[in-house]
Amino acid sequence: NFSFTSHITQLPPPPRHSTRHCSFTSGQRTKQQQTQNTTRDHHFSTQQRQQRRQQEKKMASSTELIEAWTEMKNANIECGVEEPKVLVLGTQSKGKSTLVESLSGIKFNYCASDIASRCPIEYRMINNPKRRLPNWTFKSPDGTINIKDINTEKVRELVTQINQDLARDNRVDPRPLCLTVEWYNCFNFSFIDFPGLRFETGNRDPLVDQIKRMLEGAISEF
Repeated sequence: NFSFTSHITQLPPPPRHSTRHCSFTSGQRTKQQQTQNTTRDHHFSTQQRQQRRQQEKKMASSTELIEAWTEMKNANIECGVEEPKVLVLGTQSKGKSTLVESLSGIKFNYCASDIASRCPIEYRMINNPKRRLPNWTFKSPDGTINIKDINTEKVRELVTQINQDLARDNRVDPRPLCLTVEWYNCFNFSFIDFPGLRFETGNRDPLVDQIKRMLEGAISEF
C-alpha cells in the first residue's frame, strides 16, 4: 500500500501552459468575432445611408416634377389652353397598367394571366399636400358603387371585383371605371387606360371585336 501511494504522489502535475493556451485562443476568437460584427454593422449602416439618400433624391425629383407640372398647368389656364386628355392605348399585356401605376406611384391594378383590364379606367390625380397617404374615390362603370375616402387596398379589391365579374361573362364594358386619388406625392393629371387590343389566334374570340369597337369609339370622341 505504501509503495502504491508513493507512486501516485510522484506523478507529475498536468502542464499549466495548455490551459493558458486555450484561454489565449478563446480570447483571439472573441476579438475576431467582435471585429467581424463591427464590420458587418458598418456595412449595414452604410447600405441604409445609401438607401436613405436614394429615397431623398427620388422624393426631391418627384417634388420638382410636381412643381413644374403645376406651373405649366397654371400657365395654360391663364392662356386659355385646355388641359390635355391622355388615352393609354396598346396591345394586350404590353405594360400599359404598369405605366399607369408608374405615373401614379401607387400599385392598385388587377393582374391576370390572360386579359386583366376589361373596362376603361378614367384616372384623375389631384395634388393635395395635406394628404400624406393616398385618398381615393371609386365609381363603378354602371354607377352602382360610388365610394369616397377609401384606401389603396380597398380600391385594389374593387378593381379586381369589377374585372372578375366581367370575366365570368367573357365580355368587356365600354363604360369607364372612375378613380380619383388625392395625396401629396402626385401631380394634377388625368388619363384613361383602355383594355389592350387582341388578335385572332384561330378560334373565334368575341373580345377582339368588342375591344376594337371600344377603342375606335374613344378615339373618334377625342
